[in-house]
Amino acid sequence: NQAVVKVYEPGSTFKSITATALMEEKLIKPQDTVDGENGEYKLAGETIKDTHPHGRISFKDALAYSSNICFAKVATRMKAETFYKYIRSFGFGMKSGIGLPAEEGGVLKNIANWSGRTQSTIAFGHEISATPMQVAMAFSAIANGGLLMKPRIVRGWNNGEPNNLEENPTRIVRRVMSESTSVLVKSMLKAVIDYGTAADIKTDRMDLAGKTGTAEKIDAVTGHYVHGLFNSSFVGMAPVDHPDIVCLVLLDEPSLLKYGGQSAAPIFREIVDRLMANPENPLAKHAKAENSDLTTSKNTITKTISKTTSSSNEPPMAQASMPDLIGQMDQSHEPIQGQGSIASIEKSHVAGNSSIPSVTTSIASSANSITAGKKNIGAGIMPDLNNLTLRDALQKLKNLGLEVEYSGNGRIIHQEPNMGANIRPGQKCSLTLGWTG
Repeated sequence: NQAVVKVYEPGSTFKSITATALMEEKLIKPQDTVDGENGEYKLAGETIKDTHPHGRISFKDALAYSSNICFAKVATRMKAETFYKYIRSFGFGMKSGIGLPAEEGGVLKNIANWSGRTQSTIAFGHEISATPMQVAMAFSAIANGGLLMKPRIVRGWNNGEPNNLEENPTRIVRRVMSESTSVLVKSMLKAVIDYGTAADIKTDRMDLAGKTGTAEKIDAVTGHYVHGLFNSSFVGMAPVDHPDIVCLVLLDEPSLLKYGGQSAAPIFREIVDRLMANPENPLAKHAKAENSDLTTSKNTITKTISKTTSSSNEPPMAQASMPDLIGQMDQSHEPIQGQGSIASIEKSHVAGNSSIPSVTTSIASSANSITAGKKNIGAGIMPDLNNLTLRDALQKLKNLGLEVEYSGNGRIIHQEPNMGANIRPGQKCSLTLGWTG
């Protein structure tokens, strides 16, 4: 069972644990600023880099934008012994006690074996290894107000008597933070989705919070990082104020999109969407109706596409129904796909009275086609569609008379023909969409 057997470096998801420890010790506040050193920082003779350079930014933004440099710097405000205590308190470096066979405890080095950079490196999720169950348990403690819960496999049993359910009681392991710190950390994790590295999965229907993670894999034989092979993850909660679920999506070696915000986060969003659509699920009662702006947007898209396709000799939406296409193009409420990968989602206790089992799901990429514009218009030049939404791309193509095929969700990451190529009416155009962030 990969939830308890797989051991991996959690990467940037661990910044949430570092932030919790710092704020519980009152060593930093979300609004305090940290110098991001413009993307490069020397530490113990080695250079730490950020994917996106930052200058001085708030601690809240350091988490939202996932700055390794900022976290490497602020982590040293704690004594090593204090940081180690918090990491152990969250359950890292020990088995969860769930009772599944062959469970691993992860790897947390004794302080005596820490180098001059270990504390800073652990702060952003390296030099420490964990199981998916441990990460889900830690985030559940953040979600429920600070209590680490012992996970359960069986919620209860009835011994063949449907009306005589015997509950397997929930058990609190320990309090790992105050409720006030929990509120602060959740507000920072909300920023990750509001405008940070997982902004593409934001929805108007529910406030979400979570953290992206991307870490190169380690060769079990050599102990060195394997360049180009990643564990990409996203761990989130919904809704933010009173979470019903905590969900970890972990992708082992995603083939196309390596960053957790690109690959794992959209799968989390798909899971939340499906739960909101199920009236029997607690999330459904928290879901907000789509606002008037979204409704207006969809109506506008419908009219635009109808007008475009009705002027063509081709039947509208040859392989895609109108609702599917509207969903694809509505950037604020977009269907999500996982690049054909299998996503293992590990869910643990959120509140003391709930138990959520592990789930495995497969989300396949979609393929659709549409006729863009009139066929009787002369030849032209292929425009640059890179990073556009599907809606904006079709708008650019509407007068070129191309047969457009598209696959995936998000923004355009590949186009064929290439920008600047000569094109003719009726020619096929292929667009590949993917997630960024």
